[in-house]
Order: sequence, then C-alpha cells, then structure tokens
Amino acid sequence: MALKRSAIATCVIALIGLAIAADLAYLHLQLVANSAYTSWCNVNETLSCNAVLASEYAVFLGMPIAYAAVVTYVGFAAGALAMLWIVRASRRRQLATALFGVAVWSVLFSLYLAAVSLFVLGAICLLCSGLYIVNLALLVATLRLFTAVRVGGREQSAWQDRTRVIAGVCGATVLLLIGVVSWKAVNGEQVLTAEDIKRAFSAFAGDRPDGLTYEGALVSPPQPTLWG
Repeated sequence: MALKRSAIATCVIALIGLAIAADLAYLHLQLVANSAYTSWCNVNETLSCNAVLASEYAVFLGMPIAYAAVVTYVGFAAGALAMLWIVRASRRRQLATALFGVAVWSVLFSLYLAAVSLFVLGAICLLCSGLYIVNLALLVATLRLFTAVRVGGREQSAWQDRTRVIAGVCGATVLLLIGVVSWKAVNGEQVLTAEDIKRAFSAFAGDRPDGLTYEGALVSPPQPTLWG
C-alpha cells in the first residue's frame, strides 16, 4: 500500500514538473527565435524569467536545461508507473534506487542554479523556482518509495521518521524560497514600459532659460557651477 501511494505521488509530482518544464522549454525557444520576446513571468528586473533563460547558465553541456528537465520528468513519471507493474522485488529495488538517485542529483543541481540566479545573475525565474520546489517534493516522494521497497520491519519505521525530518527540511527550504521570491517581487526595481518612460520624462518638462522647453528633446537642465 505504501509502495502504491509513493509511486502515485511521484508520478503526479513529476507530471507537474513536466508541465512547468514544457513551459520553460517553450519560452527558451521563443527567446532563441526573438531576443526581444518578453515572457509572461517577467515581474520586474530581478524577478525575470528572460534574464535567466537568456543567460549562458540556461545551457548545460550544450543542451538547454529546460529540455533536459522535460526528459527528466518524463523519466520520473514513467519510472513511477513502472513501479506499479513490476512484479520482481529485485527490479523494484533497482528502479526505486535509480529514481531516488536522480532526485538527489536534481535537488543538488537546483541548489547550484538557485545560487547562480541569486548571486551571479541577480535575477529569479518564477518557473525555475517552481521546478526547485518540484524537485524537493520528488526527493521526499522517491525516498518514501525507496524505503517502501528496500526496508522492511522495524527498520521501515526508523526510515519513515527520517523521511519526515527530510520532508520538514524541504518544507522549510520551500518557505525560504517563497520568502525570497516575494521579497524580490516587492522590492525589485520595476520594469518601465514606454508609457511609464513618457510620463516620467514629461514630469521633468519645464521652461529653459532661452524660452524653449525641455519636453520633446533630450536636453538636460543647466546645472549650477562654482561660479554661479
């Protein structure tokens, strides 16, 4: 029963990740075709999918990370479904170990990408952040799957306690990520539209000493000097 629940949970989470990854792959294709394309998840200059997807870090070993993510989540979903059909216990253990190993790698890679976004690019991608959360959830789900097929009896109870601890750490990480994203959304510098720029420029329009106006021309007002 625990095996079935864990396999279904893994499949559902993987499908959510697949939907997000497919959206990222589509946005990446649009940016490749048109560098001026603006994605729907651009909130401001620091909360911007464009800034992340257009960077060199969006490609790993010659492949866009979004494409690799699509393949990975398809593999998670297929592996989870296979766990429900495989009869041999040895095959189940091998597959559960492989799924858990890929989940660990995905979380570690997510930590790397999150660090690059925050400290190198200074921008956060909402869709990428969604995948970080998905990967943490997959880590917990595949750990429960791993525990269900490889551990039995008294040891299974101990492993379930460890799973709860890991789930708590992942939950705290998700809350921290949500907090950082929210702070960036509130405090990030807003992206100015053409209309915003026009209004801001008009606010500085006024009379020049020669009787003309500053409006409509890129002319700066005279600045005071030491000689008046």
